[in-house]
Amino acid sequence: MNEDFDNHCPFPQTGPTRSLATLLLGAACLVAAAAACIAAIGYLNRGAAAPVPAEAASPRPTNWRVHLVESTQNGIVHVVARNQAGTGFVVARNDQYALVLTNRHVIANENTGRPMRTISIRLKDRTRLPTELAALPADEEIDLALLRVKDPGGRLAPLELADFNRDPIGVEVAAIGHPFDLDYTVTDGIISARRDGMMIQHTAQTNPGNSGGPLFNCFFQAIGVNTSFFAGDGMAPLNGGLNFATRADYVTNGEWEFSLDIAGLLDSIRVDGAPEPEPEPEAEPAPEAVEELPAAPPPGNGKLDKQRRLEASEDQAEDTIETETENE
Repeated sequence: MNEDFDNHCPFPQTGPTRSLATLLLGAACLVAAAAACIAAIGYLNRGAAAPVPAEAASPRPTNWRVHLVESTQNGIVHVVARNQAGTGFVVARNDQYALVLTNRHVIANENTGRPMRTISIRLKDRTRLPTELAALPADEEIDLALLRVKDPGGRLAPLELADFNRDPIGVEVAAIGHPFDLDYTVTDGIISARRDGMMIQHTAQTNPGNSGGPLFNCFFQAIGVNTSFFAGDGMAPLNGGLNFATRADYVTNGEWEFSLDIAGLLDSIRVDGAPEPEPEPEAEPAPEAVEELPAAPPPGNGKLDKQRRLEASEDQAEDTIETETENE
């Protein structure tokens, strides 16, 4: 996250609420505009053309969505599997590969639910990159998939992720995707609710083709993977409805079944706002080795034993002398 940003959106937002600083800034702008008008009139009265301020010649973007589109182009891709397509976005990369997060249903056969054998990534210039299925959630109900894309040229850039609970309900969000194959379409809304600890309900309009694309907060961080929309009876999908995104941070804290080794790519992912992992309990130190004392000598050993052997030897010598004397 940009260090210059604080806990608010980085650019002025629409709405009736205005802070004192905003009002003062507006007043200053009005004064400056009035001064410019007076100066222009003076120039015109003298027959000279009024200069055009540099700011007027090249207006600056006025909200965060403009900057979002500019800064995320290389992180959002088309995901194509046979005759169906959706959106995906880059969450990690190394020298050779990029890791793309999308929906399971984008790359799965509609009838069998099994992943397609042929999957590719298409870039904005229509270039296609070789792609392989890398992992699926262990729980088949979780509509996510990870793809490994061969990209030695470094054309793809990873997006930053944010924790599922980082942004409060009611804050602004934006979705970028390819609805009906309309490239890089941007819609916006707010977070409406969180459901079951897994889904973000929001009002940024999504349609077929948005599936697998990122749902952004105003810090340009992907907080969700746009997964489904529900129009309901009597409501056309193009007119809105309910939109849902699967939590994006599942990529680091969920259970996956891997078909490729992507451990290094996963280890490189950082999630802003994620709780710090609890430190592992320290192992108890091993008890110090106690030097064993030599065993006590069995009874009969030692000095007393030597004395007894000496006495026994002397007795045996005396018996020998007596025997020899008797024989004589």
